[in-house]
Order: sequence, then C-alpha cells, then structure tokens
Amino acid sequence: MGKAFMRIFLAFAFLLAFSSCEDIDSFFEESASGRNVLSFTLNGEKVYQARSGGFPSEYPLCRHATYRFNSDSSSVSVDASLAHKCFSDISLTLPAGKVAKDASFSPELSMVYLYLPQIAHWGEPEVGEGYTATPLVVDRKAEYRYATIKQASVRIRRWDPDARVLAGNFTMEGQYQDSTGRVIPFKVTDGMFDVTDDIYPN
Repeated sequence: MGKAFMRIFLAFAFLLAFSSCEDIDSFFEESASGRNVLSFTLNGEKVYQARSGGFPSEYPLCRHATYRFNSDSSSVSVDASLAHKCFSDISLTLPAGKVAKDASFSPELSMVYLYLPQIAHWGEPEVGEGYTATPLVVDRKAEYRYATIKQASVRIRRWDPDARVLAGNFTMEGQYQDSTGRVIPFKVTDGMFDVTDDIYPN
C-alpha cells in the first residue's frame, strides 16, 4: 500500500512540475493573438507577468498584462505586474499616432522595483482573560521605487483596434539602487507582449 501510494504521489508530482514548466514556457512563445502575456529576459533571467485567480476556482483569472488608452487617447500603455522577487511592475507608454504594424520607436518605459524589503517579527505576547496573543510587529514597510531607464525600443508586430489586440517586442537598458546604496545595471532582451484591453480574458 505504501509503495503504491508513493508511486502515485511521485507521478502526480512529476506531472505537476511538467505542467508548471510548460505553463511558464508559454509566456515566452511569441504570438499576436491577444493572449494577455508579457515576458522578457533580464540579465539572463526569464521574467514574466504575474497572474492571480480568485477562490473558488470558477472565479476568472486576472492575467495582469493588458493595454489601456490614457484619458485623451494620445497614448496607449502596456502594463503588467511581474512575478519577480525584485521588480514588481512594468509599463510601456506608446504614442497612439505611431502605433502601427512594423513601427519601431523609443517608448516611455517604467519599471518598479522593491527598494527596501519589509521586515517583521513577532512581538511580546499579550495576555488577556482566557487568551494569549502574539502580535506581528512591522519594523519597516516595503518601499518601491522606479528604476532609471537609459534607453528602450519597441517594435509593433500587430495592432488591431477592432479585435483589440496589441503585440510587439521591446528591449531596454537601465539601472536601479538597492537599499545598501549599490547601483545595479540591468539589460532587458527578448521582450514580448501580446495583450488586449481585458484583464479577465476567456
């Protein structure tokens, strides 16, 4: 019974790992069909957009990679939250009048990163009538800052306002400063986005 259970457990673990790898790799497959994905390589590390789903499981999956027009429609921004330990958000702002298939230009680009990690610890126990509670004390809260972008480029592969699909590629170079004062340069290559304006795609 024990060996049979172990075989089933190992098979399930293998399938889970395999499906997870397949899922991550799918973020880096170049497409232009409105998959709501964004990915890039940062100093050799693969980075892709965060995803979240609700509970129960029938709640829609929020992919966090979309485009949106600003209030006067003069520009369109591709935005994504990132599944990364340091960088949390990316935004590429494109002049709406220049967005067309095969167009290339320098966008306004921002990257948000975690400057000061949050530090918390358990405090002194609080004792009351019939209970004892241990509070969580936060010594310093997480602080986020914008990285300095030195240069960036975007090439549009598809822009279809009727289908509400925007796809393209991007690169950039920049630097950020960690909480010790060290300046860290970074280079982004193989950037790809394939997004719609719907954060809850089917």
